Amino acid sequence: MRVLFLTLPGLGHVFPLIPTAWALRASGHEVLFGCIGDSSDAVNRAGLPSVRLASEVDVGAVVKQHTAASDVQWASKRMLDNEYFVNAAAGFFATLSEIAVDDGIRLAEAWQPDLVVHGHVQGAGPLIAQKLDVPAVEHGIDFASQAALSDRVHEFLADAYRRHGLKGDRRCDAVMNVTPPSIALDDTYGWKVRYIPYNAGGTVPDWMLTPPFRPLVGVTLGTTVPQLSGVGGLRGLVEAAAEVDADFVLALGHADAGELGTLPDNVRAAGWIPLNALLAVCVGLVHHAGSGATMGALTAGVPQLVLPHGLNQFYNASVVSGCGVALAPPPEQLDTATLRELVSSETLRSKARKMSDEIAALPSPADLVGDLVKIRH
Repeated sequence: MRVLFLTLPGLGHVFPLIPTAWALRASGHEVLFGCIGDSSDAVNRAGLPSVRLASEVDVGAVVKQHTAASDVQWASKRMLDNEYFVNAAAGFFATLSEIAVDDGIRLAEAWQPDLVVHGHVQGAGPLIAQKLDVPAVEHGIDFASQAALSDRVHEFLADAYRRHGLKGDRRCDAVMNVTPPSIALDDTYGWKVRYIPYNAGGTVPDWMLTPPFRPLVGVTLGTTVPQLSGVGGLRGLVEAAAEVDADFVLALGHADAGELGTLPDNVRAAGWIPLNALLAVCVGLVHHAGSGATMGALTAGVPQLVLPHGLNQFYNASVVSGCGVALAPPPEQLDTATLRELVSSETLRSKARKMSDEIAALPSPADLVGDLVKIRH
């Protein structure tokens, strides 16, 4: 069968869908991604075909305009309130989703998929599936996946449904939910599926293949935070790390680590490293509570220290700290003692391993290929 994947811009929305696409491809099915913004490049680097939708739209400008206009809202700790989070996020995701609607319909009519798989807040997916009268499957990317958020995005697209002569009375036919059951807001929501970390290819440095003499802590801010606000917010962490008996790796991608000044001897700037490879040798991960870093650390069973900046990050941070696998200090209280706790706490480590075991027990995307095939009939 033919499966059309639809994603939002940003690696955090693209990467979680790649393992499922490859599971289908390895089973003999055809897959094609409809992407907006630079998501197309990420899909192509994963060895999968894509079509860029709405190429005339400057998606980066749309994102910056929306986040700038909502700066207080996005960065507010009120995002810890789930109802507030849903209402704040849905309008933003619906704006990005609508960009893909017209070109997405044209692509689908030309390619004639048997099934549409879409990220949980890519609201164009259900619309396009309904236009072609084929099933739609919602694919979660983190534990923010929930009916309330997807339904709210759907409501924001009511005008787009009417414009294309659709009632908009059906959102999706199935849900692939990657949320570990023990932390799910609704443990009956959709099919349970194991989160498979995918972080694109990359060269693994020699020093990562040598057993470390001291504990190793990874540090990342993902891709969006450095683009919007740089990496200067890590200065306090770098200063505190100098007094910790551990080594720290700043996996900051293409961001300019020069903002941090001269680094202590035990702090290394390493550029882009596949996060799952880094997690395999780390005793802890310091990060921004983005979806990919949070889910990757949960899957690897690595304790976390979270420093949320905005978007859904405050919500993510509250969940992982609430279940005991992460520390979530206010940034101004991040000190050497906090980092030492991350490195040495057996309580954190035990709970992180338990969560990893829970995730490992879930069916993989490959296990659900048969269910996806059945949906189209």
